[in-house]
Amino acid sequence: MRTSSRVTYRGAPNWVRVEKKDSSPCAPRNRVASVGMAYADAGASGLFVPGLADEALVARVCGASPLPVNVMVASPAPDLARLAVLGVARVSFGPVPYLAAMAALREAARALYQPG
Repeated sequence: MRTSSRVTYRGAPNWVRVEKKDSSPCAPRNRVASVGMAYADAGASGLFVPGLADEALVARVCGASPLPVNVMVASPAPDLARLAVLGVARVSFGPVPYLAAMAALREAARALYQPG
C-alpha cells in the first residue's frame, strides 16, 4: 500500500488543503481520521464535509473525525435534529438561502416592471 499526504496551510486557521491517496480497504475511515488529524495539526477548528447526506456515512465520518464535523445540507438530507444525533456539530446551507432570495427579488422586480 502506498500512501502520501501533504498539508498546505494557507494563512487562515480554518482553511487547510489535504491531499491523500490510500487504496486500502479501510481507506474511507482511515482517510477521515488522518485528514481530520492533519486539519487539527494545522490549526483548523472543524472538518467541513460538503455533500454528506447518507445517515450511516454521516455517523461514520463524525465518529472518525477528531474535529467537530460541519456538513452542508441540501435536499434530500436528514433534518437538523437527526444530524445532531448523528454527531454533526455545525450545519451550513451553502448558497440555497441566497439563491432563494435572489429568485424572490427577480420575481418581485418582474412583477413591478411588467405591464399588466
